[in-house]
Amino acid sequence: MSRFWQNNLICIDLETTGANPLKDRITEIGIVELLPNGSSREWHSLINPETPIPPFISRLTGISNEMVQEAPLFSDIADELLTILKDKVFIAHNVRFDYAFLKQEFLKCGIYFKENTLCTVRLSRQLYPHHFKHNLDSIIERLGIDITDRHRALNDAKVVAYFLTHVKENFSEELLTQAIQKVTKKPSLPPGVDEYEIDSLPDSPGVYLFYGENDLPIYIGKSINLRERVLSHFNSDHKHHKELRLSQQIKRIEHHNTVGELGALLLEAKLIKELNPIHNHRLRRQQQLCSWQWNTVHDKNILEIKNTDEINFSQSDNYFGVFQTRKKALDTLRAIADAHGLCLAVLGIDKHVKGKACFRAQINKCHGACCGKEDMVHHDLKVQMALERIRLQNWKWANAIVIKESNHSYSDFHLIDQWAYFGTYSSYQDALEANSSRREVIFDYDVYKILIKFIFKSSEIIVLPNTNSIHHQTEDYLDESVIDE
Repeated sequence: MSRFWQNNLICIDLETTGANPLKDRITEIGIVELLPNGSSREWHSLINPETPIPPFISRLTGISNEMVQEAPLFSDIADELLTILKDKVFIAHNVRFDYAFLKQEFLKCGIYFKENTLCTVRLSRQLYPHHFKHNLDSIIERLGIDITDRHRALNDAKVVAYFLTHVKENFSEELLTQAIQKVTKKPSLPPGVDEYEIDSLPDSPGVYLFYGENDLPIYIGKSINLRERVLSHFNSDHKHHKELRLSQQIKRIEHHNTVGELGALLLEAKLIKELNPIHNHRLRRQQQLCSWQWNTVHDKNILEIKNTDEINFSQSDNYFGVFQTRKKALDTLRAIADAHGLCLAVLGIDKHVKGKACFRAQINKCHGACCGKEDMVHHDLKVQMALERIRLQNWKWANAIVIKESNHSYSDFHLIDQWAYFGTYSSYQDALEANSSRREVIFDYDVYKILIKFIFKSSEIIVLPNTNSIHHQTEDYLDESVIDE
């Protein structure tokens, strides 16, 4: 018999007030312990979460605030529960969820909880690859399990126990052992990283920070699944030299949860610029930025270079590209002019004698708008069409806005004005108050690029009331010019 089946196997299920182990609490614990001799024993308790149970959670589980009012606190049963779980194999359907909640509850009691785990979702995928769904309802249907009071902890734990017993009886020991070894394989961690830091990572969006010597951040990243992304850095199967060098320098891992992907992207950009980690080459602090503006001067349409601290997106939509230097802006414009036969003299860039062909026309790079060979209206139309692909979006709202980003339990409110990010708040009122106290609009091209991808497909945009006049100032960073994208 495989060594796995010689352990006491804890099949466990929790009911909670929500999906976030850092904010939500446990309301019920159910355990079925499978013993090596084939017998089993059960343990169950409601838990007072010390916080109201949301109505939709009560409707799902059938556990009301009244039911848990007189139930023990987690701290009351922590020692008893630890005795049951200690030195056992911790098994659950989507084990990261249950394990993360218990770790957090034990931590609140000053207890560091760590046991070997097995996820029956992953085991089901290994053993039943031809099935599309592997949630608990699918397992119940697939195996024909008779169950009442679904979403109650002990009953769901019984389903997990039934599934384990079923696969033990219906698969060869060799196949089952291989599947269990595959789903319980642990990543190779950097020598300086504590396993607890990995165990505490949630399967949810957020930002992670790798710290090196002297407790300085060396890399910052983001993901919609923090645990999966961080572990991918340590996957020896596809580790490059850069990843190997990074992992050898890591001494500590820190993470910050966000409600969704937009919050993670904005927080990552903010932290990289504030902390300047050595392994982040994108989003790093750079020099003053500039952009082309299409203006009419003395009845002529010309292009002018503007520093981004001069940009006002609410008053003009004639800005094109953002560049690290004026030289890069000129190089980009010359490349565009060469591709479309534009006249840089007419655009106010090159000097020439009025009515005569410019130098570029003499070498056939200009179609002759400078000397009457090309109609000026046609030339201006070509300029507009050529620049369109690098046009910056203007700010179409009258004031600052809040983008509301939600998951099934929580919402974040991102405060934005003229493509500048002013922070994320847990309520609309907090964002409103923050907006009333700020004074500067700080243009950040990286934030602009993030927002452009999200803002026009977001249906939860709230336009805020008018505030005092706002001064404009640019943030001086960019990693690459538009022509390089």
